[in-house]
Amino acid sequence: MRTGCWPSNDRGQLLANDRHAPFACDVDAGDSLRVRQHSYARRLGPIRTKNIARGKNCTPQQLPSRQGGRANVGSIIKSQPALWEAADSGENSERTSTRALLGGLTQVTPLGAFVCVTVVLLGVVAFLTLATPRVLGRLGRTGLAAHSGDYDAIVTADLHAYLAAPGSELTLVLFGGSTMRASFLEADVVHALHQQGRSARLLKLCTSTQSLWETLALAEHLPARMRGVAAVGVGPSLFSKGPELFGELAAVPRLGLRSAVLDQALESRGHRVGPRTGVYAIDNAAFLVARRQALASRLLGLSPVPYVDSRYTGETKPLTPAAWRKIGARVARRYDVMDANWAGNAVVLTRIVRTLEARGLRVLLVETPVNPRFEDEFATTATAARHRGRVEALAGDLGVPYLHLVSAARLEPDDFHDWAHLRARHAARRCADELAARVRALLGERHEA
Repeated sequence: MRTGCWPSNDRGQLLANDRHAPFACDVDAGDSLRVRQHSYARRLGPIRTKNIARGKNCTPQQLPSRQGGRANVGSIIKSQPALWEAADSGENSERTSTRALLGGLTQVTPLGAFVCVTVVLLGVVAFLTLATPRVLGRLGRTGLAAHSGDYDAIVTADLHAYLAAPGSELTLVLFGGSTMRASFLEADVVHALHQQGRSARLLKLCTSTQSLWETLALAEHLPARMRGVAAVGVGPSLFSKGPELFGELAAVPRLGLRSAVLDQALESRGHRVGPRTGVYAIDNAAFLVARRQALASRLLGLSPVPYVDSRYTGETKPLTPAAWRKIGARVARRYDVMDANWAGNAVVLTRIVRTLEARGLRVLLVETPVNPRFEDEFATTATAARHRGRVEALAGDLGVPYLHLVSAARLEPDDFHDWAHLRARHAARRCADELAARVRALLGERHEA
């Protein structure tokens, strides 16, 4: 074991006023000491050394008396009294400060207690009053975001802003996680729609990661009698989630909204769900408390974090081979359980489609892209092919179109940053063009009907 040992001169005497940091020395188990060097007393405070005994960097003068290889601590203290007096005074001053603080807390006056309670109550009232969907929507899409990649907060704010003024124009709603977000950049989608002779309000509900149950919760909050198209990402990793997903959703709510459908699913599987009071700040307290600093900053008028549509776009730094293997192995494990979890997830996807149709939207299922190199190197090609066949068949049963983005947009391995996220802007533009063409076809069918 190595610990701090004080420098000495040629004669082996401790340099109590030396301004250099202590060096390391080997020690055996022994007495525990507390040392304070004069030159560090005001700046660094007490410096602890434990179990001082003989060591190769320690001299006989530093350890004047040895018994069985162990230093005589009393001799050290007697040989350097000033050094140890400083340590004692520092320790005593710390104890005195602690006693003074505790004594002050026990001597709070009634007026002081009243002021403290009043401040706390005012804070609670302000939280309940200001933390409402309408206020959060007015703070802007990054008003709640703790950082530019906090897409869970961004989606929550966007949805609240939309619900405050839904309008009657055509709307294109995108559901999915980071892969869907990186594939369809907002500027590209709007431009592609204009190229197709269409104009639609874009509502991008793509979070950092999104399970099918969270997609259903978002769909449940959309208003009735909407006009437009909902594009739902149905990438392979979504269908790897099994019963363990509910534990994650119960422990960490990623969205700032309560869903009756999701709450019911959690309760039916034995997870505790908080009461629904009808007060937004109380029902979504965990989500808001996690972003309390960002919320306070916005309410005080400080600038929000900048909005970044996708952090992967334009990424030029490739993954290291080690990072590629680590990420690939983790994702490949998801493919191993897709077959076992397919049936339950197919039921949820069916509910998503029917919920969106009940709100007046045409539905498009989008197979989000996966890097072809990943499927080749990690032997997931066969599993991915089964998945695509199942989703395409389910889309046919539900009467909704299916878009396989990799083949439709002619995506290559160099277009990707990692296993699934696009980095090439020209590839994202091709994805937007394919989406706009499908939207035009769906809206044309509806208009003819």
